[in-house]
Amino acid sequence: MTVAANLADLVGGTPLVDISVLSPKPDVQIYAKLEGENPTGSVKDR
Repeated sequence: MTVAANLADLVGGTPLVDISVLSPKPDVQIYAKLEGENPTGSVKDR
């Protein structure tokens, strides 16, 4: 298990998944954030 020095070290870096295949337009890029992969689950840091 990795231990962070402080909470600020855990902010950001949420993984993204390319879901552009869901768009009917081939030139559109759509990304979804995997909030459940955050170190604290889906808790927001704002």
